[in-house]
Amino acid sequence: MLHHHPPGGRHQGKGPGLTMDIIGGKDTQIPKGIKERILIIDDEKRICDSLSALLTDSGYEVAAFQNSGEAADEIRTGRFDLILSDIKMPGLTGLDLLRLARTVDPQALVVLMTGYGSLESAIEAINQGVYDYLLKPVEFPQLELVIKRGLEKRRLGRARTFLLTALQSKNTELEARFAEINALYEASRALGSTIKLDVLLDMIIRLCTEVLHARIGSIMLLNDDRTFLTIAAAIGLEEEVIRTTRLPIGSSIAGYVAQNGDPLFVTDVGRDPRFKRENRPERYGHASLLSAPLKVKNEVIGVINIAHRESGEPFGEHDLKLLVTFAGQAAAAIANAETFHKLERRVLELTTLQDIADAMSRAVSAENLQEIIFWGIRNLMPAELSLWFRWNDKDSTLTFAGSAGNTRIDLDFSVKVDPARMATPAGVRDLILSHLPPTEKSHIPTASFSVTLIYGGTGLAYVFCLASSQTGRLSEEDENIAGLIARQAATMYERERSILNATRLLTMGKMISEISHDMRKPLTNIRGSLQILRSRWPELAEGNDLFRTAEEEVLHINELVRELVDFSNPNKYQT
Repeated sequence: MLHHHPPGGRHQGKGPGLTMDIIGGKDTQIPKGIKERILIIDDEKRICDSLSALLTDSGYEVAAFQNSGEAADEIRTGRFDLILSDIKMPGLTGLDLLRLARTVDPQALVVLMTGYGSLESAIEAINQGVYDYLLKPVEFPQLELVIKRGLEKRRLGRARTFLLTALQSKNTELEARFAEINALYEASRALGSTIKLDVLLDMIIRLCTEVLHARIGSIMLLNDDRTFLTIAAAIGLEEEVIRTTRLPIGSSIAGYVAQNGDPLFVTDVGRDPRFKRENRPERYGHASLLSAPLKVKNEVIGVINIAHRESGEPFGEHDLKLLVTFAGQAAAAIANAETFHKLERRVLELTTLQDIADAMSRAVSAENLQEIIFWGIRNLMPAELSLWFRWNDKDSTLTFAGSAGNTRIDLDFSVKVDPARMATPAGVRDLILSHLPPTEKSHIPTASFSVTLIYGGTGLAYVFCLASSQTGRLSEEDENIAGLIARQAATMYERERSILNATRLLTMGKMISEISHDMRKPLTNIRGSLQILRSRWPELAEGNDLFRTAEEEVLHINELVRELVDFSNPNKYQT
C-alpha cells in the first residue's frame, strides 16, 4: 500500500525532478529542461502505475517494469538516474538488479522497497551499495524526500567528478605547457652552448621534434643566391632525400613559407588543395605538418618543418605558435654561429696568408713555393691537388710548371693556344681539361676544378688550378680565397726573385769593379813599359808590327776596364 499525502493538495508544476541549471561539464551536465530518469521495477501493476503517476507529476521521466528481466535489459543501457525496485519478485530479485546496476554504474542510485523486511536482507542491500531501504507501505512524502536527496547527491557527485576531471585535464595541460616552456628554456641554453653550425642544426631539429612530439623534422637553408632550399639537418628522412633535395623558392610547403615569410600549418598534406599535387605520398602521406620561417633581422634564411605527430592527431595553432617561438631562437643561434664561422674563417685566412708570406722567405725553389701555397690553402678548404701552368706570351704556349698535394704529378703538358682562349678562367679551365689525360692515367681529379689567372707586369704569367674528386667541394668563396692566396704568393715570389737577381747583379758589379781596379795596375805598367821602349828605341817601335799591336791591345783593354768600372757603378745610370 502506497500512501500519498501531498501538503496543500496535489503536487503541481515542474516539481523537484525538473533541473533548472546546468550541472557539471560536457560529459556530466544536465541541460536546463531535461528531466531526470527513474526506473520503477515491481511485479505488482498497481504499484507501478501509482508510482509512475506520482513521480511523473513530480516532474521526472519514468519507466516502469513489472518484468525484472526486461528491467535488467534497460539497466544495461545505463539510461537511468535512479532505480526504485521491489526486492522480492519472480525471476531476478531487487538485490540482483542492485548488483547489476552497480556493475553498469558504480555510482548508481538504487532504492529498494519490500514488504518482507528482514535484518539479513537489509545488511546485504547495504553491503551491495543500496542508497536507501524502505518498508512497504511507503509514504510518498518520505519516498519523494529520499528521491530528491538521492538525485541531489548524484548531481553533486557528477559535478564533483566533472570538476576533478576538468582539474586533472587542466593540470595535464599545465604540465604540458610547463614542459614546453622548460623545453624552450633548455633549448635556448643548448643552442647557446655551441657555435659549430652542423652540430647546432642537429641539436635544433632534435629538440624541436621532442618538444612537439613529432616523428619527422627538417631544417632547410637558402643557398647564397636565395633561389632554392637544401636540407641542412633532418630527423626521420632518408639520407638520399637529405643529400639530393633542392627545393626551388615558392615550390611545395617549405618553398611557399620561405617565399612568403609566414608560418603555416596543414591539417592533411595529402588533401590540402594548395600543395596536394606537390606532396610526395611516400614521405608525408596524409600527415599533419607545421612549417615556420627562420628569420634574422626580418630576412628569411631558411625554414623549419615538423610532420607526423606521434599521437596521430593533427597539429594545431598552439603547436604552430610554439614552433614559431622555437624558430626565432633557432634563427638567432644559426645567425650567431654563421657570424662566428665567418669571423673564424677570416682569422684563419689571414693567419694562412701570414704563414705563407713567412714561409716564402725560406722557399728555395718554385717547387717548394708550390707546396707552401697548397698546404696553406688546404687548411681552409678540401682541395686535393694544385696545378701550376706557365704562360709564354711570345710563342703563345701554356706549359705545365708543377704541382703540389696528396699526389705528385708528372705531366707532359705544353699546348700552343690562341691567346683569345686565355682571356677568362672558364675558357682556360675548358682548355686545360680538354688536354689533360684521363683521370685514371693522370691521377688528376676533375669533379671540382677551379682556375685562377695570375698576371704579371707584362700580362698573363701563370695559371693556378685547384682540384677535388667530389663535386661541389669547392665553393665560390673557396675559389676566390685560393686565387687571392695564389696571386699574392706568385707576386711575392716574382718580387723576391727580382730582388734576388738585383742583389746578385750588385754583387757581380762590385766584384767586376774590384777586378777592373786590379787590372788597371798591370795595364798601366805594360803601357809605361811600351812607352819607355818607344822612347829609347824609336826605330824598333816604328817598324815592328808586334810592338804596334801590343800598344793597340793595351789601349783596347784599358777601355774595356773603364767600361766595366762604369757598369759596376749603379749611380752612373740613374736618371
